[in-house]
Amino acid sequence: MTFRFDYDYRTNDYKLVRLVHNSTSKCSDVDVYALGLNLWKSTQSIPYYLYQGSCCGAFFKGGLHWLAATLEQGSIKLICFNVANEIFQEVALPEEPMPYLEEPLEENMFGILVREFGGCLCLFFHVFNVRVDIWMMQEYGVKESWAKSFSIAQESILTSSTYSCLIWNFKNNESLWEVDEDLILHDPNNKIYRKLVLDSDFAECVTVTENSMASLSLN
Repeated sequence: MTFRFDYDYRTNDYKLVRLVHNSTSKCSDVDVYALGLNLWKSTQSIPYYLYQGSCCGAFFKGGLHWLAATLEQGSIKLICFNVANEIFQEVALPEEPMPYLEEPLEENMFGILVREFGGCLCLFFHVFNVRVDIWMMQEYGVKESWAKSFSIAQESILTSSTYSCLIWNFKNNESLWEVDEDLILHDPNNKIYRKLVLDSDFAECVTVTENSMASLSLN
């Protein structure tokens, strides 16, 4: 079961979206709760289940985006739920990284996340202990606009890591990463990776701004 809470600009209301996988029908049932109406309604069933690790998804261009798999084919899809009209549709994925996904899905080999970053919809494709590829959809909805922004293949950021996600890109080309439960600052110019320590306990979700960097200290 997955929940997401987001804003519907058309009705000026907040909506809670719930996806429940139905093993009998091999679909996921979609329910929407409108806060202003104080009402639950069942909208549809979709022939997907959310890919493990994709439950948070990304809110972009008025839609909730998740990585999902089809039960019959086992292939990965990028799906979008338009919060305003409450309709699902598929969003085209880039062609190049998908050959990895044509093999049987083995969760201990790779991970894939969808996020909003730098004003674009992005994919973080992590082949464990090998590399992380960052893909950006430069023109939303256009398959040919997917471009690989850069890759990370540094052993210190990949070894024993099962989760890597870019949090912030700085003007000097340094980037801040969440790696498992650590924050890693990457300096590509000097090829240096530094582990950062927060003044307080690390939370599950981190929001970083330029001003908040003052609260970080190098380990």
